Amino acid sequence: MDKDGNLYSWGTNSYGQLGLGQSNNNSKRALPSKISFSEKITNIFAGEDHCGFVTLSGEAFLMGYGLV
Repeated sequence: MDKDGNLYSWGTNSYGQLGLGQSNNNSKRALPSKISFSEKITNIFAGEDHCGFVTLSGEAFLMGYGLV
């Protein structure tokens, strides 16, 4: 996450855990890709097969294994 509240993700995306709207091994990202979202993000969390974030208004979003 950058100082302006923009979130970026990269890595393997087998379960959609990168939050980029795709979920397969062909959507791996070697370089950071911005997650498009209209609101600033205040908190993030991640694991091997999932990730999530909380927006400035307090909404939580989850992506990945068992969550897509």
